[in-house]
Amino acid sequence: MPLLIRKDGPGGLLPPIASILNRLQGPLFNAEWGLQHPLAIFNRRWTTFEQSLVAVLDALDGWHSPRANDETSEHLLKSQKNLLYDATELIEDFEKNMLRAVLSRETYGKNRFSLSKGLRNHVVVQCNKMKHAHAYLGFVEARYQFAKIPGYSVFSLTEPDTLGPEKNIHQQREAFSFSIELRKIVSNVYLLADEVTQEIIKHATLSHTEPDNKISDRTSDILRRVNDLPRLAFPSERPAHMPIYHFDGTTLEIDDKGGEIHHASGNSTISASHVGDGVTKRFRVPIV
Repeated sequence: MPLLIRKDGPGGLLPPIASILNRLQGPLFNAEWGLQHPLAIFNRRWTTFEQSLVAVLDALDGWHSPRANDETSEHLLKSQKNLLYDATELIEDFEKNMLRAVLSRETYGKNRFSLSKGLRNHVVVQCNKMKHAHAYLGFVEARYQFAKIPGYSVFSLTEPDTLGPEKNIHQQREAFSFSIELRKIVSNVYLLADEVTQEIIKHATLSHTEPDNKISDRTSDILRRVNDLPRLAFPSERPAHMPIYHFDGTTLEIDDKGGEIHHASGNSTISASHVGDGVTKRFRVPIV
């Protein structure tokens, strides 16, 4: 069942966890863990996440400019890398530090809660492969007669001196289009936040007073920009890869899969590039 976030709800268009954290009453255990209040943690992480998301959206606009070049693509990849890192930190705080505020060390150790693996890992594994396994993002582009589609792959050494898409990430599609991936990242973050919200409600004492509904124009604008992204996808991408993501200005509707995608007609030329030693090199990635 899709998750609905309404502008006139207690937390506005923010994930519902924001309003729940604002209603927390004692006892709280964040000091026992050496942590800030969970609302402060959320506000800091969410602000950084939104800033990184805006940077990618702005970089995408620049890539579609007639003056775009290899540096434009590199800037887009750097922005996407930052977004993956910041989304991962937000998700990891959902999984650990939000719950630590309402659970003592003893209770936390007995708690078996974990986030949905598929939603969590889609973002986190990309980040960790870059952090710990020397993988990095490579730009992928599909060109048609009347359209071009930007995306990326997480590249690693598949053999000595041979680069290719990281197999643990690209099992179903060898490249991610930005049209799908940005919707997927935002949807996954909201869905994971909802999972944590339900778990906090089980353990926390909440005030009966709803916080003031402070509508963020920035959040509304970001959700609109993601909603307005073209739905053009790479040839190998299917509706199962696209989340349901619909924002009409007042209600955000999301689910993890089953969204609408479009494939451009005609023959396509697929190219990929990576940056090494200050020089951009191009090679073909077999996307089908």
